Amino acid sequence: RKTLVPILLTILDANDNAPYIKNLAHVYNVSENTFPIAILTVFEGKDDDSGRNAQLEYAITEISATFHDFTTRTLAKLERPFFVEKSSGSLLLVGGVDHEEILVFNITLSVKDLPEDP
Repeated sequence: RKTLVPILLTILDANDNAPYIKNLAHVYNVSENTFPIAILTVFEGKDDDSGRNAQLEYAITEISATFHDFTTRTLAKLERPFFVEKSSGSLLLVGGVDHEEILVFNITLSVKDLPEDP
């Protein structure tokens, strides 16, 4: 005599793929008369995992500015005229930019996936 027991085995996704940004251009142009709270671009992230492991969060980790005298410095958070929306990846202009003061902004963006266990 024997008993057969059906077993349903689900393979869970491991958080083994790093997220990346698919549409990242390295140069964006913004007019100094762009009205604040304008969406400049929306970063499109991708993670080849599934479920919670594929949900992404965006953040600006640093912004530096090159001034008209060609000096460069990192801007404090309160000085930053840009903001990235955490869940959508929308990059917004939230303050004024003046070409006569700052020539270039260098923005370091990070994208991360959510951990397996909250």
